[in-house]
Amino acid sequence: MSQNIGAVKNEGQTEVRLYLKTSTTGMRGIRVETAYSVTADEGVSCRSSINAVMNLETREPFTLDTSLLSLRLRPIQQACTDETFLLSPSLKALTPHVLEVVDSWTELRHPVRLEEETPSQLSGCILYESSVSRECYPLVVRKAELLSSLDVQEFSLGKYVVKWKREGSDTCTTTAFDLATVKVCLSTLYATATLPAFGVVRTPMTLEYTIFNRTDKVQEYALRYVP
Repeated sequence: MSQNIGAVKNEGQTEVRLYLKTSTTGMRGIRVETAYSVTADEGVSCRSSINAVMNLETREPFTLDTSLLSLRLRPIQQACTDETFLLSPSLKALTPHVLEVVDSWTELRHPVRLEEETPSQLSGCILYESSVSRECYPLVVRKAELLSSLDVQEFSLGKYVVKWKREGSDTCTTTAFDLATVKVCLSTLYATATLPAFGVVRTPMTLEYTIFNRTDKVQEYALRYVP
């Protein structure tokens, strides 16, 4: 890349910002050449150049750790069709520079979908070295959108993308992470419980359980309540 600096006054100075992007991490050698010309009193123009070589270490700005959670924020190993679960990506900053998260979003793969549109919960978050930030996205896999009728299937969640910049800078960049896979089971039975807001000692209270049969067949169930 090249950039025209223009004229520099006697004993003056100027500053040029060059933005570089590497595709891999490790040590990188950068050679900077400045070509200039000086006009003497006799009108003679002299041309020359100055070279400088710098070694820069490039590293990942973040590491990503993801977990799948139930709506009660408990870790789960697999999800069920037509039941909402949470994707919780966790970012850890690795650079000594102070970073600001501008935006974040998911690029999900079919048949995984967002249960509802969720804006970035990390927008405007400031990250220092070794600091960690986390957010949650509600996801669901609809049984009607599956191409296979297997009881257990494994799907790729897609990508998680972070748009960020250095604190005080106007130049933004994006970092994309590949998400893990999720095992999805066909849900045949679903139950919900409705509980009172509070209970009183030695006073009866009502617990209501609603059971949903998600198959196309009539099912018989034997229920037992164990206090």
